[in-house]
Amino acid sequence: PLLSPPSRRPPPLASRPHFPARPRTLAKPAAAAAAMITGGQSYVSAPPAFSADGRFLLVCSGRSVSVFSTSTGMLVSELEGHEGDVTAVVVVPPQSSAAAAAKLATHCWTAGLDGFLIYWDFATAELVRKVKVDAPVHSMVIPNISKKLKVTEVYAPFAFVSVEALSNKAIQDKAKGKPVAKKKELWGQLRIYDLWKGCQVGSELAQTRKPEKIVVSCSGEFLGIANKRHLYIWSIPTKDFNHDNIRKIKLGHTKKLSTLAFHPSERIVAGGDATGRILIWRGFGKAKFSGTHCAKSQVDEERDGVRGKDDAGTCTTWHWHSSGVNFLKFSSDGAYLLSGFDY
Repeated sequence: PLLSPPSRRPPPLASRPHFPARPRTLAKPAAAAAAMITGGQSYVSAPPAFSADGRFLLVCSGRSVSVFSTSTGMLVSELEGHEGDVTAVVVVPPQSSAAAAAKLATHCWTAGLDGFLIYWDFATAELVRKVKVDAPVHSMVIPNISKKLKVTEVYAPFAFVSVEALSNKAIQDKAKGKPVAKKKELWGQLRIYDLWKGCQVGSELAQTRKPEKIVVSCSGEFLGIANKRHLYIWSIPTKDFNHDNIRKIKLGHTKKLSTLAFHPSERIVAGGDATGRILIWRGFGKAKFSGTHCAKSQVDEERDGVRGKDDAGTCTTWHWHSSGVNFLKFSSDGAYLLSGFDY
């Protein structure tokens, strides 16, 4: 069960650990051969990923991904192929069959601001495949989805990406020759890509004012974003995937929500807002995602803290941080909720 917050507030911690940038020496310009220009990239700009067997740690670092050995801490290799900063790295999830698991154990997908999704064998640093998105990708998740092929379920990689692209209205206005305001021209979009076929599937899941970070549950059954004063949550059919069967709910708040996290085993989602509060929604999507509908007589009695017609059982608010929450993560057993904030 999720633990209640302690009665006493702990001393503030730094919002994030400081890691030194990876040093990199650039070529000396001909005009100033005696000058040396050094630079580096951040190791904490995007979430890292462990290999399925835990032997490697993959870290986004500028336009490449650094692969480290978890036993020695040494840099093993670098994945270089993006022409823009890498914003996401996702290791291919473990497969049910031993043959597939062995074949895909050292494979991953990366996304970048250059508008490409790249498939790698990170054991050999080999670029296997590129998928063109044609828009800067700011976030990417790949749930463990399967599709039915004849009579068997096979792994089918579908990427859910958050991109910055022309808004639908801007496209229509440009087609009509109308001027488009620059600040309204580019919007965030949530799209689905079939990674084997290399193409977009269906229309956009959402259009937001700016690209938002996508968060996926451990099971891959739910994914969500924080957008203004709402959490948008989608239910993903992980078995025999069909994008037409995706369902969406939204959970509201009085303040701007900045981040979210899903409980690893229960239908619980946490959201952090710009004032330092953390909200816990229990039983989200019980009506829409399961196909049942709560009786009106039960709404006020059994939905403590839930706003309006939001689809959740209860909502609890914790007054925790002194400034905006920018990170939330449940422990692997779901007993603890970790949070981070800026001073």
